[in-house]
Amino acid sequence: MARSRTQFPASILAALMIVAAGSAALARDVAWGDWPDAPCINAFCPSWLNRPLFPPVDGEMKMRAYVDAASLTLDNRVRATLPKIDGLPRQLLALKYYLARTPREIRLGWVWTPQQALRYRRTKEYEAVIAEVEKVRAKFAELNPGYQLRVSTEIRTLIEQIANWNQMPSVLAASQGLVTECSRVMQDTLYHLPPAPPDLQRFRKFLARYRVVVVPTVSVPGLSQHGQLKAFDFVVMKGDRIAAGTESETIRTAWDRAGWTSKLKEAVRQSGAKFQGPLASPREPWHYSYAL
Repeated sequence: MARSRTQFPASILAALMIVAAGSAALARDVAWGDWPDAPCINAFCPSWLNRPLFPPVDGEMKMRAYVDAASLTLDNRVRATLPKIDGLPRQLLALKYYLARTPREIRLGWVWTPQQALRYRRTKEYEAVIAEVEKVRAKFAELNPGYQLRVSTEIRTLIEQIANWNQMPSVLAASQGLVTECSRVMQDTLYHLPPAPPDLQRFRKFLARYRVVVVPTVSVPGLSQHGQLKAFDFVVMKGDRIAAGTESETIRTAWDRAGWTSKLKEAVRQSGAKFQGPLASPREPWHYSYAL
């Protein structure tokens, strides 16, 4: 009698049963977490079966996708600046501050180009600003014989602002805390790839609500007041020696304990110059903003 097409020879069926039994025994000895690296369960198993069906998504790759997607709506100058910032943590921190600004704030506050800076130096406003600086310098020297103020009247360029952001220890500390928390949050399966509009909205809310562990002591690149000569850093000098500089770690010793915080503030007040300050957050006793 002819054999049915659905029947297998007894020898083949027996071989399949032996392989299945061996596979089950080996599977009991292989932990699920070790499965991608486990040896093939039999000599005839194709190599692709040793790879996980759904490879885990790298956390950095996921954050990168969200940073890129969230930056698409930002000013073109911001989008051109982000890739020049060193490393994903610092870029993520910068993105947090960029998203906190309105388009108008970014447009009006962005650092001037060399051409814009040159035009500004030819204006009456520039002359007035420099005159206000000189008022403070003269009054400080009068109140503190033997000491004088040094202050830069140069615009802090975008290249300089990016370099400060890349090198400042406070930025590194703040960015590391942020990227650690972001990595933890993104383990939530609600953050999909590629990011959908609801995912991006959730991501933006996370960045807005996150409170940095350490406040960066420099502004996010492109938006420093120094970029439009709206702020000045006063350095206390005694001859050629710096008595009180602009390093954050010297605030308690060189500024507060030595009395230069109050002395500079008094010189600004008595000079009648149109300055507001010093900067409170991050605290910089040397930083004063020009008030129009």
